[in-house]
Amino acid sequence: MGLHDDPSVREILILRTAAIRADLLCRGPDGTWPREPAIITEGDLALDSIGLRTPLAGLYRSTRLRRSPGS
Repeated sequence: MGLHDDPSVREILILRTAAIRADLLCRGPDGTWPREPAIITEGDLALDSIGLRTPLAGLYRSTRLRRSPGS
């Protein structure tokens, strides 16, 4: 059984390592997955299934991809 097949999985998040970018798949109310992920490159990342909202850039703050203030 893959993640897509487990009905308890509501969201799948992929954090990229070559750029500040998250790909987010969210299962629809009817249980289907979208064909393409939502692509997030700035602003907040929200994982509604676990009640998480955080700035995307903050997830990269200790990496070589961190953004300097004002960028």
